[in-house]
Amino acid sequence: MDQRLSGAYAKLDRADAHIKCLNDAFQGFLKERPYRVVTEVDEETGECVLRGQVLKRPPVLNWGVQIGECVHNLRSALDLLAWQLALLAGEEPPDNTAFPIFCDRDKYVDLVKESKRSVVRGLPLRAQERIDGFQPCIRREPPWADPLWIVHRLANDDKHRVLHVGQVAAFSVGYTADALFDGPIEAASAATLRHRFFDDDTELERLPATVDCADLANKMSVAFVIAFDKEGPALGDRLILELERCRDAVREVFPDFLDFFDG
Repeated sequence: MDQRLSGAYAKLDRADAHIKCLNDAFQGFLKERPYRVVTEVDEETGECVLRGQVLKRPPVLNWGVQIGECVHNLRSALDLLAWQLALLAGEEPPDNTAFPIFCDRDKYVDLVKESKRSVVRGLPLRAQERIDGFQPCIRREPPWADPLWIVHRLANDDKHRVLHVGQVAAFSVGYTADALFDGPIEAASAATLRHRFFDDDTELERLPATVDCADLANKMSVAFVIAFDKEGPALGDRLILELERCRDAVREVFPDFLDFFDG
């Protein structure tokens, strides 16, 4: 590794450490069985209702701070890369030098490609051209789903508020066909999987009155995960998987610029 990039890689390593710490915290929390799913019969309709229950609240404030530190390091690593590329010109880079990440093509052209105050104006022209290829507005459809854009948005949001974790976990439940139907139906062909956010006493699923609620309760397989806030840029995705996806996307940027530091 070129020593000029040691700071950027140290940021990436720190983000990795945050992800591991968060994952350990999530797994430890879920082992305490803070959530459960119960079944009950709707007395009016006879339907079998699945409800989520919250027995213990997660430490969302503490987790939000750690997530913010993680995404800050990821975003900062890219800006450090841009700074080191600008230093290759032999002069002190402009104060606003940064690695741009844009979701809107018109804004990218206006603020980066044509602006006299562009954040990449101090970088070698070839480096600027390569940065084009990493823009969400150019390489992905829809651009708001690009992990680099999610990193950028999360890091920006973290400057103004603690990042939000789903108030409680997302929930998945699978139940086999023999719990829903009479007769020899293969379980795999009729297995059902649902994914829901829930708070205490939230209705998760409503099944036909023909379902034996008590029997279903014994046959369900339930899994819980910690997820991002549904209203944020990660759109309620599973938190660790999304952070890992963002980290991988940032790490994949660096190999495209290593030749600038050869020799």
